[in-house]
Amino acid sequence: AVPPHPPNYGGLVMSDILSSLYEKRQASEDESDIIVIEELATDCPILHDFLRFTRFNGKPVVPPRLGYFVEGGKLLVSLSDSERRRSLRVFCVSFHDGCRHIESHIAAGTLDVLWYQWKEKNGRPGKKSTAS
Repeated sequence: AVPPHPPNYGGLVMSDILSSLYEKRQASEDESDIIVIEELATDCPILHDFLRFTRFNGKPVVPPRLGYFVEGGKLLVSLSDSERRRSLRVFCVSFHDGCRHIESHIAAGTLDVLWYQWKEKNGRPGKKSTAS
């Protein structure tokens, strides 16, 4: 469920689907077929809503993916947004800790500068970023 007021984004305006989740609230849709992850919904409600977001301004969108992997002996949790061709990776001690870190970045308004932009189709390198 969308909270009635947007969280404090540190005074920054986020002009993407995530911020529009709060700014352009749409009529309620039937969400009975979309999974609810109770622990994530309780501890990281913004991230949970973002992961369940399947429509934007009435048009279907590909929901982002949340995952984890080990790199160099360290655990990373990643949030991948294929609609915008970007990912965010955070080092963490557990998967749930990584989710809380991502939620914290969203609430602090720092998410926009932490995204790793995927390579363009013409092969140009994307911007690399890993949050800690």
